This record gives sequence, C-alpha cells and structure tokens, in this order.
Amino acid sequence: MWTDAAIETLRQMALEGKSASSIAAALGAPSRNAVIGKANRIGVKLTGNIQCSATRQPRSVAERPRRPAIARTESLGKRAIVPAVPRERKPAWVFAEALVGEMLKVGFEEIREDACRWPIGDPTSEEFVYCGVQTAKGRSYCAGHCRMAYKPPSSRVWDGERYVALESMAA
Repeated sequence: MWTDAAIETLRQMALEGKSASSIAAALGAPSRNAVIGKANRIGVKLTGNIQCSATRQPRSVAERPRRPAIARTESLGKRAIVPAVPRERKPAWVFAEALVGEMLKVGFEEIREDACRWPIGDPTSEEFVYCGVQTAKGRSYCAGHCRMAYKPPSSRVWDGERYVALESMAA
C-alpha cells in the first residue's frame, strides 16, 4: 500500500493543506485513519483543510417559543396522609443484670457452636482461650459478655411505635 510514490504524494498533499480524508480518497487508502497513522510515523503534520468549505449561517436571535408553565395548585405540595403501620415491639434489653460467671476457658479446637466466643488473653500466646459458656439466644457471647459487648441505647426508648427521647416521656 505505502509505496515511495504514495508517501511522496502524501507529503505533497499535506503541504498543500489537504485533509486526511481527501488524501485517503486520492491515494485509494483504506481509511483516513490509515493516512493519519502513516503521516504520524513519517513525521508529516496534517493540518487539514483549515478553511471550512461551507459557511455557517448565524443563528437567529429569536428563540423558540417556551412552553407555558404548569399551573400550580395548593394540593400539589401536600402529601396524602398514610396511616402508620404498627411495628412489633422490640424485646427489652435482657443482658442488663447478667454477670460474667465461671468461664470454661476452651481453646479454638474445643469450642462448640453454642459456646461463648469471648476471647481471653493474648491471641499470639499459647494460653489464648475463649469463655466457652452457653451463649445467649442468637448471640456469639454468653449473657455476661453480651452485657460488656452490646450497650443498650440510653438516651432513647421504644414506646411501641418509635424511639422517643427519655426527656419527652417525663413531661
């Protein structure tokens, strides 16, 4: 495709300011990008057709007519009142009075699925163990360690529908 004669024609047309598309059409190149690539590899700058052949007509000053605004009514901003869906009452905090009792101190290999996984000691030490006592329902720790791990919300309480600040219940 790129013979010496084609390369010389490319250089000559580029000096004349021809576009890559017109050079590609004159040479029978597969695409304008083929011309751009070859010109780039041989170090020829393609300035293209600097002067546009078609003259642009100035835009008309008059803009298109705008659509009329939507008439707003008072009810547009109001929302329909939806009755509140009753929620289930959350159970009371069950770990408040539990204390950490006698720990079984089991290793990683002996720990059961229902055993408290509260770590005791240095994890890098040979004596590292877990509590091992029966876990509280649905938790990873026994009741005593749950009391240490999970803190109940102190400033708000559940009134059956939502959380309410303690100060508002006193009034």
